[in-house]
Amino acid sequence: MSSIKGFILTASVLLVLVSVCLSAPPYITSDKLEMRDDLIEGDIVPNPESKNGIRGDRYRWANRTVPYQLDSNFNSSEVEKILLGWAEIENTTCIDLRERQSQDSDYIFIEKGRAESGCFSSVGRVGGRQVINFEPPCINRHGTIVHEMLHAIGFYHEQSRPDRDDYVTVVWEKIEPGKEHNFNKYTEEQVDTMGTPYDYGSVLHYSGFGFSIDGSATIVPKDPNAEIGQRIRISDIDAYKVNVMYNCTSFL
Repeated sequence: MSSIKGFILTASVLLVLVSVCLSAPPYITSDKLEMRDDLIEGDIVPNPESKNGIRGDRYRWANRTVPYQLDSNFNSSEVEKILLGWAEIENTTCIDLRERQSQDSDYIFIEKGRAESGCFSSVGRVGGRQVINFEPPCINRHGTIVHEMLHAIGFYHEQSRPDRDDYVTVVWEKIEPGKEHNFNKYTEEQVDTMGTPYDYGSVLHYSGFGFSIDGSATIVPKDPNAEIGQRIRISDIDAYKVNVMYNCTSFL
């Protein structure tokens, strides 16, 4: 298939989606699958050249098109789950995800990672072959697929935005020693919030317990009714920011 927009939901795919929804708790949150010790914020591939994050046209995908190549080690059920996650992005934004063609020098290789390799991605287009890694358990969580793809499109975690301290409290004393850097925030010169309100419901937000030393909360919302860390779906604000970043006027 040349594009996920042409992806037809077969009966088997619908069964996968139904089974995921029925087996999932009401609010699936991020966990250690996205918390590798050697990556930035647990699931972002370090890249000194892209330190400034989402600001800068050089990190955008040309023509709003993201070419991809799937690891041949994925089975048909896993491929269906990946395409369902990506279809959600295509249905809510103007981003076109399509299979890599011979002329595509910049593309995403979707790798089936070994056990305990985690789920991770680079942020934005970094040039050449860049990897999104899915350890097998990652494939079973729809929101994690969406989460890593949004990194590749150009977004950092929600709780790293400049104004986060107005909305959440980072409980520094409960973070594992040496892991504090995962809770750094970026300046307005590095990232662009695009005038959006802080999004507790972002699929890119940490859960409340990432890198905890003893299972206690490491991030506490200042809104007592807020829940953070959902891995169910792209939020409305997530989609809006993609559409602003890529000037998707028909979706705004």
